[in-house]
Amino acid sequence: TVIDGPIAVIDDHAHHPTAVKATLEIFSGRRVHLLYYPKTHTQRMDIHREDTIDVLCKAHRAYILLPDKHALSVEDYQKASVILGDEAEIYQQLIASVEEGDVILMCTAYRLAGLIEKLSEFIAEKRCAEA
Repeated sequence: TVIDGPIAVIDDHAHHPTAVKATLEIFSGRRVHLLYYPKTHTQRMDIHREDTIDVLCKAHRAYILLPDKHALSVEDYQKASVILGDEAEIYQQLIASVEEGDVILMCTAYRLAGLIEKLSEFIAEKRCAEA
């Protein structure tokens, strides 16, 4: 899913650190707000911790939606990102910090339809306000 406007929203299936890094490189030179949802088995077991943390540090701001059950080293991830518990909190953080020209990049193997819908509405309202 791609929502283009004053703020771009991209819902990307990238969830392995290598794929997330490659996707981030596409937006080099832009402020990227990265939403990472580590819900696959490999992610929940924290197998790629160091590589994932390195990639999260490349974003302007990184957010993690924690799955219910995980073995993530939360303390290590807090060094690179803002850890949030639910979609509503992420939405509030995003709309408070994004600016025109920014990219919201959602990297997850799972579609976060409710969040995408709310962000679409926010961008549409922003467009109307600028017109």
